[in-house]
Amino acid sequence: MRLGVLVAASALVWLSWDPVRAQAPDAEPSAQAHALRQVIAMMEAEAAELKPRLETARGQLADLTRQIDEVTARLETGRADLIRLQTDQDRIKAAIAERRAERDRQTTAIQAAQAELSDLTDQIDDARAQAEAGQAAFQTAQADLTGLTDRIGSARAELADLTARQEAAQASLARSQDLAAQIADQERRVGELTESVRQLTAELTVLTRVRDAALSGPEPEAQAESEPGAAIAAATAAPDPRPPGPRRDPALVDAALAQAPALPAAAQRARLRDLLIGGHCATDALRQVQDPINRQTLLVLVGRLGGC
Repeated sequence: MRLGVLVAASALVWLSWDPVRAQAPDAEPSAQAHALRQVIAMMEAEAAELKPRLETARGQLADLTRQIDEVTARLETGRADLIRLQTDQDRIKAAIAERRAERDRQTTAIQAAQAELSDLTDQIDDARAQAEAGQAAFQTAQADLTGLTDRIGSARAELADLTARQEAAQASLARSQDLAAQIADQERRVGELTESVRQLTAELTVLTRVRDAALSGPEPEAQAESEPGAAIAAATAAPDPRPPGPRRDPALVDAALAQAPALPAAAQRARLRDLLIGGHCATDALRQVQDPINRQTLLVLVGRLGGC
């Protein structure tokens, strides 16, 4: 369209400057006017045609201007976002560096914790081994303790029995003290009877030897007459100890000795204990370690262990 306008304008200029027409001053003005009208019409038509396009171009220009403004605003926003992103990037880089340093510290701490855990595991294994050994020792000690408990129970039962025997002995001693006068009188009478028996035994021995000498001949008779004093001395000596009886319980003997007063010295006391445990009569055993015999000691031993 612009090309048509330019062509019309060129034609108008050419008509205005046409040398032939310039040489013909008589040319009709109407032709020029007609040509001008055609040019104007063409220009008006072209202007009418260009007007919508101009409006469209103006609208496009306005759109482009708006788009430029929007793009400019977006560019400014993008620049601000870029600056903010750069700032955030620096902050993120610093945070990443800090996180990496923290990770390195945590890695070091984890490695140290793993080493400590390994040491603790070794210590736990050692402690478990010691615990197993201690458990075995505890079981052994428990078995020993059970044995000791049984022995303590037996000892307590024996102690209770000894206590009962001691109480019985104390009761017997009380009864013996009540009978002390009677026993003393009986001992006196027994002594008198024993002396009479000894004298009669000596006389019987002498008479028996005299009789035997008379039956065997004169020489034995002379020998018998020369030995009456020795026979009487032998008959009046202390009688031979009786053979020991059944063995006694050592605990019973110890309980009797614990209650007996006026015991001899330690060595003689030990010999007395052995004699009593061996079954010897209390009177014979006491006579071998004590001279004269203490009557209270004899009473307690006879009361606890029995007579001959």
